[in-house]
Amino acid sequence: MLNIDFQIFEHSVQKQLVHLLPHTVSYNRLVELMQAITLPMSIFLKTCYQVLNHRN
Repeated sequence: MLNIDFQIFEHSVQKQLVHLLPHTVSYNRLVELMQAITLPMSIFLKTCYQVLNHRN
């Protein structure tokens, strides 16, 4: 019963917030995007870390 209540709540929240987040993607697409950006993001963060450490 709790699962059904949560699904109803989730559906109502999604309907109310869809205009605030018009470009959301599915979970599967999110996983694909995360896999594609992991290496570039790691390189970017490492570069930022190195730049900040050289200021000290």
